[in-house]
Amino acid sequence: MRKIAVVAVALLLILAGVAGFIWYWTVDRPVTSYTGTVAAAVQDRVTVYRDGYGVPHIVAQNEHDLYFVQGYLMAQDRLFQVDLTRRAVTGTLSEIFGKDFLKKDEFLRTMGFYRTAQAAVPALAPEERQILQAYADGVNFYIDTHLGDLPVEFTLLRYRPEHWEIADSLAIGKYMAWTLGGNMDQEIFMLAAAKLLGPEKALSLAPVYPASAPTIITETERLAFHPPAGLAAAETTLRRHLRSRPDGMGRQFAG
Repeated sequence: MRKIAVVAVALLLILAGVAGFIWYWTVDRPVTSYTGTVAAAVQDRVTVYRDGYGVPHIVAQNEHDLYFVQGYLMAQDRLFQVDLTRRAVTGTLSEIFGKDFLKKDEFLRTMGFYRTAQAAVPALAPEERQILQAYADGVNFYIDTHLGDLPVEFTLLRYRPEHWEIADSLAIGKYMAWTLGGNMDQEIFMLAAAKLLGPEKALSLAPVYPASAPTIITETERLAFHPPAGLAAAETTLRRHLRSRPDGMGRQFAG
């Protein structure tokens, strides 16, 4: 009886150790650090502060570094989300989710979000291309330096994200514009109604937000608000606010 008890305890300890390792490998290991210094391909020192809500604030000396670090932070906070959206616009969801998503992939490829994005890249102005490339470089820098601790979703689905490209950003913008155009049918109806009934009668068919309904801010508050005069004043205000945040919530990037 004693031997059985010893064996049972040993098995429980082994199971607990295996469970702990699995938990560490899939959950704890991918948790990223928000403090310290990152050696990155930036032109000047960049400081990132996170406020009490975890929202990052970037203080950079030039646009390249600003968008590079923005790409890095986007990947740090939501790499799987944006990679999943990229798979939607490229019609490759079935590669990770199986044949149930083939129809969705066929539809999204037919819509051609990614084809039109690829065609738009050569038409970008030099400044636009530089910004989007810096952003993509920041995303890729995060991917390359975190292959060993990617978000848990990549571990569960057993794949690694590909490098980010300029066309990826453009395609997702087109996809978001399409998904946010849910009122397309209403707009077409209102256009037809305006042609048939005239603008005034057509507008009478559309509900108007009541003047007595709740608003986010009062008219007095809206009129009393005066934004800081100039970027220098805005930066001073931001720095003053960020200094008031608790220690340990900042990160720096250095070339």
